[in-house]
Amino acid sequence: MKRWLLLVLSLAWASVALAQGGAAHPLTERLDLLERQGRDSPREALAALAQLPLTEPKDLLQRQISQGVIHAANGDDARARAIAEQLRHADPKVHGDMGLVAYDLVLAQLAQIEAQPELAARHAKTALKRLETPCATLGPGCDLPRLWLLHRLAGDAARAMGLLDEAQRHVDTGLRIATSAKDAYRQVLSLIAQATIAKIREQLDVAETATQQARALADQVGDPVLKVRVLQFTAEMQRLRHDLEGMRTSLEESLALAQAAQLKRETTYILINLSDLELRAKRPTQALRWLEQARPEQLRFKDRRIEATIKHNMGLARLALGQLEAGKRDVEAGLALWADSGAREELSLFLQEYSVALADAGDVPGALAAYHRERKLKNEALAADREAALAALRQQHNPNAQKREIELQARENAVRQALLDNHAARQRFWVWLSVVGAVVAPVLALLLHRMRLTQRLLKQRQAELRAQSEQDALTGLANRRSLNRSIQAAQGPGGGYQGGVLLVDLDHFKHINDGHGHCAGDIVLQEVARRLQALVQADEVVGRWGGEEFAIHLPGASPARTAELAEAVLLAIGGTAIGLPTEKLRVTASVGFGTYPLPQQPLQVGWEQALNLADMALYQAKSQGRNQAMGLVAVQADSPKALAAIEADFESATRQGRAQLMQIPGPLP
Repeated sequence: MKRWLLLVLSLAWASVALAQGGAAHPLTERLDLLERQGRDSPREALAALAQLPLTEPKDLLQRQISQGVIHAANGDDARARAIAEQLRHADPKVHGDMGLVAYDLVLAQLAQIEAQPELAARHAKTALKRLETPCATLGPGCDLPRLWLLHRLAGDAARAMGLLDEAQRHVDTGLRIATSAKDAYRQVLSLIAQATIAKIREQLDVAETATQQARALADQVGDPVLKVRVLQFTAEMQRLRHDLEGMRTSLEESLALAQAAQLKRETTYILINLSDLELRAKRPTQALRWLEQARPEQLRFKDRRIEATIKHNMGLARLALGQLEAGKRDVEAGLALWADSGAREELSLFLQEYSVALADAGDVPGALAAYHRERKLKNEALAADREAALAALRQQHNPNAQKREIELQARENAVRQALLDNHAARQRFWVWLSVVGAVVAPVLALLLHRMRLTQRLLKQRQAELRAQSEQDALTGLANRRSLNRSIQAAQGPGGGYQGGVLLVDLDHFKHINDGHGHCAGDIVLQEVARRLQALVQADEVVGRWGGEEFAIHLPGASPARTAELAEAVLLAIGGTAIGLPTEKLRVTASVGFGTYPLPQQPLQVGWEQALNLADMALYQAKSQGRNQAMGLVAVQADSPKALAAIEADFESATRQGRAQLMQIPGPLP
């Protein structure tokens, strides 16, 4: 098992323990200590929390948040969710948005423990959006410890999904928060998180520098938890340098520190890492001994990620001992715990080690199967799938979007340079003509012919480049860049978008690729593109938004036209099966749509906000069964702030009637 995963789990636990650290308020410090205690002794910590003599509503809320975090971080699903619901309904007149922030914080922590990074990211980002205004300047009105923890949870989730640029942004923000608060404890954890990402990217010099800074700060603080963290990452760097003896020394030193300080959870992580060391040293029997020591504590913690890692390493050890079937059962059980989590990075690393272990055990077909599973996950991590595409819309620094922009800018620059060169050639031509006159007329005629030919080729190349920059290569539809330009052009002088927008997502498209192959998936995308193109009018634009998602822009459309097209889209895709080379396949879609300005709504809605609201309606369609369309038809909002609140918690807004949706069912099978 890759040691950096265990290090990240350990860092995540430190994040929970430090949700209140670094502040001077006595209650805050007390809550911090109890949350740290709750890592290893939740029952005692929760009992001490209950006995705190608190009467002020804000103090009571802070205690409830600490209780929720401890329950969530120990995998106590029922109690964590119950407290989250109580926090969700905290009186906003007293607590502002803090109850809602805490609700998402607790659920993000729970999702992390349950190996659900996509869900953890969603909750963490929702909470962070609520904190944007009060924390814009990191001033006194901002709860810095909670803000830091949310960025850590969001960063860990992004890293687990292979979105390293996004993870880096959250980690860097966390370090800025800790530095602003002069919180050395959190600075150490943020530095180790930075080193972890640098290590994954194979930027070992950057990782080493961050580790040295973390070590120096940890020595100043003197806390055993931080010393254990630094030693674990030091061991990881030694592994990368193939210094297994140095790695053993660091791990044994960290184990002694953890046991002396009764850090039971850290002890479990180190035991697992020692098993990894023994596997690398070809000592599977000793690896199993370390894992047997780790198992009893793992059962207490209810952390699915630790359970998956233990099963994985046990399977690798048994494969190394020649116990092929038992080893495969253990590894597959570990992989199953990550199933449907979206944690492509973890799964791909597990599969990579599994493939090598099967090959070493002589199971070549099994090794090849594991290799292909691992490559598929890697490709998924690199592809512009639906979630990455939507994230790119909200985050302008997305690396894939940057790459496309750079490539297209380079093409445009090439065209501009060719135009400049052609203009300079013309000038030289006419100057030369004035000098030599008729003496060289035949040569001039030849040059003129060539120049005209060059101009025609240049115009042809311009047209080709323009098509490449605005067209999706697979489907021939407008690409995301072209769609964005079209939608932006529909924004009125007052800043409000005017028209209809639909987001169309093919249901269970991954199953098509898995069950029928990527060629079949391409055929489906091309046929869906053809059917969608047949539905739109001359001034309407349909394009591929990313992965299996399409978007349709209806400039100046009425609500009736948008809803009519949403229904037509469902029927066009799901009403007739799509022909594959060997069979016919029924495909359905989910649609989110809206028409702006909203009826009887004076607020201006920008084009990005219009797309975001359509995306949220799409999410409702998918979460409520798929094969249907959900359209935003009205909101109860009299100010941009009220509309932003609906956008921040769309699900609650729909339940409370502040956002009204139209539902259009898809065709029956």
